Amino acid sequence: MGATTAKKEDLWIPPELYYHIIASVACQSQLAIMCRVNSFFKKIAQPLLYSQVQINVFHQNTPFSRLSRLVDSLERHPDLAQRPRSLKLQFMPRDHGLSLGTAELAARWAQWHPAYHRDVNAEALLDRLFASATNLEELVLAGSSLNEYGWKKPALQWPSAVVQRPRLRSITVQADGHPVRHYPPGLESLDYFLCLVPGGLDRFYARRCEGAIDLLHYGVRLDLPEVVLEDCTLSSEEIQDFANSCTNLRRFKYTQAPISLSYCDASPQVVVDHLVQHASSLTDLHLELGRFQGRYFEDWEGLRDFSEFRSLERLKVHPGDFKDLGEGVRSALRTLPRSLKTFCLAQWSDAMAKHFRAIDISAKQGYFPKLETLEVDCYDEDDKFSFERLRSKLSVLQLRIVKHDGSFRGDVWEYDESYRNPEVMAWMMAEGVPMGGGTPMITPVGYGYYT
Repeated sequence: MGATTAKKEDLWIPPELYYHIIASVACQSQLAIMCRVNSFFKKIAQPLLYSQVQINVFHQNTPFSRLSRLVDSLERHPDLAQRPRSLKLQFMPRDHGLSLGTAELAARWAQWHPAYHRDVNAEALLDRLFASATNLEELVLAGSSLNEYGWKKPALQWPSAVVQRPRLRSITVQADGHPVRHYPPGLESLDYFLCLVPGGLDRFYARRCEGAIDLLHYGVRLDLPEVVLEDCTLSSEEIQDFANSCTNLRRFKYTQAPISLSYCDASPQVVVDHLVQHASSLTDLHLELGRFQGRYFEDWEGLRDFSEFRSLERLKVHPGDFKDLGEGVRSALRTLPRSLKTFCLAQWSDAMAKHFRAIDISAKQGYFPKLETLEVDCYDEDDKFSFERLRSKLSVLQLRIVKHDGSFRGDVWEYDESYRNPEVMAWMMAEGVPMGGGTPMITPVGYGYYT
């Protein structure tokens, strides 16, 4: 089917309707078909594309072919290079999730383009990538096998272009989505990463990447409003080094990994004590430490005092982080800052609910008069806990009760239909449009579909 054309006056439709059509498309291959059959629609849709880029590197025969093609495309089309705002590089274990059709496709590409598989330099590719994508605001490096692809320590000192990107606001390093045989996973190349963190960064996220903050031992200063350390295993000294290295910290999240390590001795109250130096700026605090480690250390201290955090507006903790579910919880709740607006527990039980059902109007006014929202995370609730009973009892407090039915950890990876649609694949390659199916998936603004 050839592309149709029409006079502009015959196709006057509000732009909002075109955007609604694009946002309603089920997958990228369908969007490619629509652009193929209607040149006017392609012209309208083009400016909305290429905002979010995600590349999966997952086969030993094609280590950097997708990355190479993306870099080549951006260098050939400078106008296209201005559009990416978010880049995610997913380094997958060898042969992980490799279907027969995808393997055949990768093998064909390797046969047709052997130059991509000789002397590929990942650091040089990334320098070229960041030099082209000048408007990049978010960078995500994910995977459990980065070192299998030639990232040698200190490889992530690479992109000098990252430091020169004044628009970059968020950096994420994570190892997730795939089983690993040991812990920490193969991410030693992140040891010296923070030595090049741009000064204008707003957010740093590390998941299962303890090495990402190793450099803090050497006195690196971080001006970061938001830091997320998820599923990490840190000692008390490492937490202290981190707290001493940060300035302007407003939002902090730390959850321990679901394993037990002897050096991971930072008990909940010790972490809180180290963060006291940020009490005047910290507005959002999320801690989950007792869920897996428990009370394995003689000097383990449960949460008992939040009184220093007078600017705190949102607090999320785990019941296992308190000394006990009786007086330990009650005494800690009495120290909640009066500035608190949102309180959340990462796990609910009937015993915890009883403490909150005992709260009356006078207690609310006395302990946390500004509390507006109680978040009920039901990811790990016990069989006796009743959300409806809790909400009914607390209705007199005039609180906004929010229920979270699940707590999702990790990312979802979808494979695009164009792998199984040769016609769409051929059109995209002929048009030079990197939209999946063996080329990097690039999605429009707000179009959260990845491959």
